[in-house]
Amino acid sequence: MTEFTLDPRLANDTHELLSCDDFFVLLNKNKSLPWFIVVPKVAATEWFDLSQELQSQLANLLRKLALFLQQEHQCDKINTASIGNVVSQLHVHVVGRFHHDPLWPDVVWGQELPFSGYSENELSELPQKLRQALEVL
Repeated sequence: MTEFTLDPRLANDTHELLSCDDFFVLLNKNKSLPWFIVVPKVAATEWFDLSQELQSQLANLLRKLALFLQQEHQCDKINTASIGNVVSQLHVHVVGRFHHDPLWPDVVWGQELPFSGYSENELSELPQKLRQALEVL
């Protein structure tokens, strides 16, 4: 069996928060918007190519991440999308949006956001906080 490899563009633009048997949960390096990316550890490039079981697991994980963003950041809107025109590896974005964010009401895809990075402290605390929230939600 071939080991799953994360697309280098995703790896370059994110911090790996969690990894389990079936998924990576990544965090966009730009803190300007709370932005998770979920990558199923499969060769499929389309959601409909996943088994029904994996589709269900993915939907549940996306729901929990959206609830986490809502509770943690009180977002005005949660955007969830899997486009994959540039990075064909199947991945799903879960992005917290605010009426006052720099791109509102436009989409975030292909736009320039002012860059703000996460502190080492934030990056060390977030995985545990997220693990606890994902178990409870």
